[in-house]
Amino acid sequence: MNHNDKSVDVYERLADAMDALPSGYTRTPSKVEIELIKIVFTHEEASLAGQLTRTPETAARSRSVLASMRRR
Repeated sequence: MNHNDKSVDVYERLADAMDALPSGYTRTPSKVEIELIKIVFTHEEASLAGQLTRTPETAARSRSVLASMRRR
């Protein structure tokens, strides 16, 4: 999935990011896992979390991501 594509749902992006973690995040044809993510994360939280990498990032990078989200 192309994560630079703005049409990609933030919850789908977060599910993909979670699936890349060592423990994984199982995807299903019914997409019930997306409904679970929507219960746990607000749209803004999912958008931010889906953009984070698995490597340490600076506070400045996180601030930059948040700022770009707010401009949309």
